[in-house]
Amino acid sequence: MDKLKIDPQLLHALEDTAAPKGPVQAVVTVGAPGRASPMAPAETEKVVNAIVDRAARECNSLPHKLVIFPNLQSFSIEADPILLRKILDEDAVDAATLNVKP
Repeated sequence: MDKLKIDPQLLHALEDTAAPKGPVQAVVTVGAPGRASPMAPAETEKVVNAIVDRAARECNSLPHKLVIFPNLQSFSIEADPILLRKILDEDAVDAATLNVKP
């Protein structure tokens, strides 16, 4: 996880051991590593689904909500912290921010 690309408030929500561990909402932007041009909407959907499916299998956790914004190369997700951490470790993740701020 490149912490420079992740919203500090999102990192805090994922790492805060004092807070109750419910789902966290985030908005994540994706891109194809080494690619300068934007992805087509269909490619964005394919990349997002691959990232989420792979992470979900690895940590045995499914997202509570997932909304893909194919024209913006991004998606909104509500998931348990363990799943979000796995997603943020993916190379195709360009940036992420906390969706619901306290």
